[in-house]
Amino acid sequence: MGMFDDITVNQQLPGEPKPLTRNFQTKDFECELARYEITRDGRLLKDGSDTEFHGWLEFHTYDSRTHMWWSYKAKFTEGRLMEIRPVSIYENGIGGASKVFYPPEADPDV
Repeated sequence: MGMFDDITVNQQLPGEPKPLTRNFQTKDFECELARYEITRDGRLLKDGSDTEFHGWLEFHTYDSRTHMWWSYKAKFTEGRLMEIRPVSIYENGIGGASKVFYPPEADPDV
């Protein structure tokens, strides 16, 4: 499994259903168990201090009660949030088929 960093996301997340937590993990930084936060005003903090991160950040969470996985990616410019996109949202099909909420199924007529 390896090391990771924690990230708290204080932003509205796209896609449905929404996770019940604001706490996620990422492997896109140093993976030293640091604590990051995306603030309500869109700043990216590391251990309470502003960062100048520029690029895409992917973060994930799992709810063991509902067997749901959420993955998102966020774009930053100089430590400021530009956008958040869902990567995948699905229910792990323990003993059965998974139920995928995002990405949507491709339309066979397109």
